[in-house]
Amino acid sequence: MSNFEWTKKDIIVIKDGYHYTFIAPYNDYDNVSLDLRNFIKQDEIYNFAVDSKIDKNKLIIIYVNRSLDLILCIKSKSDYKAIKIESMDKQFVYSIYPKLWITNLSYYIYIDHYLYKVDKQTLEIERILSDINGIPSISISGNVIYKNDINYISVVMSKANKKLFLVPRYSSLQSWGSNKDIFILSLNDKIENMTLSGNHNYTVVKPSYGDLKFEGDLGRFKIVRFIPDSGEEPFIDWALWFESIKDGVEYKYYHYYMYDSLTNHFYELPSQLLGFFSHKNELITGYSGEVNLEAISQLIHIGY
Repeated sequence: MSNFEWTKKDIIVIKDGYHYTFIAPYNDYDNVSLDLRNFIKQDEIYNFAVDSKIDKNKLIIIYVNRSLDLILCIKSKSDYKAIKIESMDKQFVYSIYPKLWITNLSYYIYIDHYLYKVDKQTLEIERILSDINGIPSISISGNVIYKNDINYISVVMSKANKKLFLVPRYSSLQSWGSNKDIFILSLNDKIENMTLSGNHNYTVVKPSYGDLKFEGDLGRFKIVRFIPDSGEEPFIDWALWFESIKDGVEYKYYHYYMYDSLTNHFYELPSQLLGFFSHKNELITGYSGEVNLEAISQLIHIGY
């Protein structure tokens, strides 16, 4: 079933290497497709180490170049900025693949245990965290939740850092929940939708031989899929089989679903959206924001 309703701020992104398709489902699935390499001035992206989002009428690209410099690129119809965030030391770097968030006031960039904050107005750069274990989750208001190197779940709101509680070593933070007081944590044998005070809201569907991966955050709704631990889909997964019968949703590995973090329900993606998805190498993700796809489509003809 697929009976959730899109909002004006829901943005879906289909990624295929350097090719990104941005979709606004609320506006009759209006969309624009871009090759990000066309917007990088006299530079070259290193080995697909790139992420991109749209911020109103601006295209925002974060990438690592062949010199292992982390670069933030901001492109609009009338302006182009390329800002060096950091030089990555290839002897010590854990991962060269950046992740970008856009909040009301800032751009957040995560790479290799580090989280950077760039003020939208002043473009001032600040490294705000350096002990992150796994990818953090950042809300549209700029609240940051992450697991640190000593297995505490911590939250950062403005400049206040509050340790919450110790979690098992092999647990992993998945996402913020439906609001700033709820988050989702994956454990060895279950996935918990819980409050910051440690109370359990729901146990989320978890496969027998894999995990639930959160690919996109639209606020209350998350884009998710089940990923097998071995990389190969098992012949049968009894946990998914049982939950499929109970919930009336056919749960399959590698298929995309919309998860409602408020009600703990899963929904199949609408066929209109899946029509943009042509092969398994593409990744579907999403975020909450404001986009002007008409202004972004004009950048195709301008280039850099």
